[in-house]
Amino acid sequence: MRPLRYSINVTLDGCCDHRAIPTDEDLHRH
Repeated sequence: MRPLRYSINVTLDGCCDHRAIPTDEDLHRH
């Protein structure tokens, strides 16, 4: 099984909170 890698909405401490990461227009333009 391949390792699962994810980076959206994950902070450095491993918290998956959509409010913890400040969003801007550059983030949504990917």
